[in-house]
Amino acid sequence: MIWFYTVVVYNFTMKNEIAIKVHYRILGKSDSENYGEDELDKFQQRIQNEYLVIMKKSIAERGGGNFLIEFLLGLTLKDYLMVIAGGVGWDLVKIGTKKFLLQPFIKQYRKFRETEYSQEIRDIAFTFSDTKLNILSIIPKQPEVNFVTIARIFQSLAKVYNQLDSDPNNKLIEISIPIFRDDFTSDKVIYREKLEVDEPLHFEHNQNIFNEHSYLKYWGLTFSNFTRKVFDFEAQSIINETWLTDSDFTRTYGI
Repeated sequence: MIWFYTVVVYNFTMKNEIAIKVHYRILGKSDSENYGEDELDKFQQRIQNEYLVIMKKSIAERGGGNFLIEFLLGLTLKDYLMVIAGGVGWDLVKIGTKKFLLQPFIKQYRKFRETEYSQEIRDIAFTFSDTKLNILSIIPKQPEVNFVTIARIFQSLAKVYNQLDSDPNNKLIEISIPIFRDDFTSDKVIYREKLEVDEPLHFEHNQNIFNEHSYLKYWGLTFSNFTRKVFDFEAQSIINETWLTDSDFTRTYGI
């Protein structure tokens, strides 16, 4: 699951009208020293020149949850997607005098990843004024969320958003990408997130189920009345079935 779920109203005058929440799980070296902390502090200072940054640090073992990030943008997802649909890159959005530029962050992040003990971004959230978009890391042995994949997701979302948010009385408030169809756990089809621990689909059934194609297969939708539905991207249709988070699935099926 994404770790933050926050509705924020903010007004600030940075170079970019984006706030960033970072939860960084740093590797502990001793009781008083951590691996790569100086490089992390320098990375934080550089991105603070462009954005309002809220940084949280905690200690993790290697291979842990690592780097979780949330971008907070003071505009609607619909307005953001309208600009992208016009041919602008997802990381270079400007609306009037307002700038929602993610290129400076990406540039600094890539420099930071070249340092010896840097941890990779695992999951990314984009919180707009009306809707939250969660993009989850799913690929074994390649945990890092790929910026090229994010571009494809935004381009695809721009094409189908009106279909997803078509009911004025029940607004779309959250999108989780990807989710999976699980035909093995129960005698009925289950749609759910990938599990953080002991994922049965990968280990027991299909070694190739988690790949780049999965990001454009099933999406989890949450609406203002807190119902959940599944969007079948390939069929371009909404399935009137609920979907389960990691914690929902574990609690229900004890896996």
